[in-house]
Amino acid sequence: MTRRRPQSHIDGMRNVWILKPGDKSLGRGILLKSSLKGILSKIHQTTKECMQYVIQKYIERPLLVHKTKVDVRQWFLITSTQPLIVWMYKDILLRFASKDFTLKSFHESIHLCNTTVQLKYRKTVKQNAQIPSELHWNLQKFKEYLKTTNRESAWERVIEPGIKQNLIGALLASQENMVNRKNSFQLYGADFLIMDDLSVWLIEINTNPRLHPPSSSVTEKLYPEVIEDTMKVILDRRKNKKATRGKFECIFKQRNPFHGHAFGKAASLGIRGKALISTQGLLRKQADKLHDIVPTLTVIPRRK
Repeated sequence: MTRRRPQSHIDGMRNVWILKPGDKSLGRGILLKSSLKGILSKIHQTTKECMQYVIQKYIERPLLVHKTKVDVRQWFLITSTQPLIVWMYKDILLRFASKDFTLKSFHESIHLCNTTVQLKYRKTVKQNAQIPSELHWNLQKFKEYLKTTNRESAWERVIEPGIKQNLIGALLASQENMVNRKNSFQLYGADFLIMDDLSVWLIEINTNPRLHPPSSSVTEKLYPEVIEDTMKVILDRRKNKKATRGKFECIFKQRNPFHGHAFGKAASLGIRGKALISTQGLLRKQADKLHDIVPTLTVIPRRK
C-alpha cells in the first residue's frame, strides 16, 4: 500500500481528520473527528450558517519533542510574482502544545500548537516539566534538542530542504492566481508539521502573520528582527544589491526568458522599423490576389 499510496504512512490507525473553518483564523473553530458520521454531522450543522470547512487528513505520527506535539512557523517573503522571487527567513518559531500527545483525546491543548490557542493553557499545571513554560523555541534551541537525540544534522540535511521544497512547490502551483503588481511585496507565515521520520508537511500559508504583540521572550526578539530584515530586503537592497539582507535567504528566483542573458548573450527581441503600407491597404491587396486565384463559385440549389 505504501508503494501505491505515498501518503499512507501519515494516516496512522485512528482515521483522524481535522476540520478547519474557512472564514476563521487564530485556531478558532478547529475540530478533530475520526468518523464520517461525525464529520457529516458537523458539516450539516454549519450548512445553515453558510460556513465552509477545509478537511484534511490529520497526521497521526508527528515528531514529538519531550512527548509533546510541535509545529514550525516559517516566515518567507515574496518580492516579485512575475518572475517569482522568494526569500526565506533563516530562523523559525517552534510552537509547542501544552499537554502530552495522545489520540485518546481530541482536546485543542493537545493537538493545536497555534500561539493564540495555547495562551489559554500556559498557566495550567504542566504535565511535562521539560517543555518550555512559554511554549516557544527558536531554531537554535530546536537544533540543540536534535543534537541530544543523535540527530544533529537533521535540520540542514532533511528538515530545511523539505521546507524549501514544500514552499517553492506550493507557490509555483498557485503562481497563475497571484496578482502581478510592481513595487510591492508580501510577508507570509507558513506552518509546517514534522513527522516522526523527519519528513516535512506544509499545513497552511498565512497572509499577515502575527508579528505583534510579542507572546514570549522568544517572539519578543524574533518579531522585530523579522520586520527589520524585511525592510532591509525591500528597501535597502532596492538601491544597493550588495546591502545586507539580514537573515533572509533568496531560495528561488525564477528565470525570465525575456530578460537579460537568458539566451547566453544579451539578445534584443524587439523589432524596429516603420510600416510601408497601411493595414487597410494590405488587406485590400490580399483580397484582390485571392480573387484572382480562386474562381467565382455559383451555388445552384438542388431540386427535390
